Amino acid sequence: MSDPDLLRQRLLDVLTALERIPRHMADISHPDDFLSGEAGRDHMDAIWMISVIW
Repeated sequence: MSDPDLLRQRLLDVLTALERIPRHMADISHPDDFLSGEAGRDHMDAIWMISVIW
């Protein structure tokens, strides 16, 4: 894979990851929602994992 192709693929991967964040934030209306239960912590973990990967 040439450098431009590799760059394009990496940017598409980043875009895909960024598009997932709103889905994980759908049930969050206040920062405390992340800590109010297991589901909130799962959402926070998913968002952090996406952020760390990219």
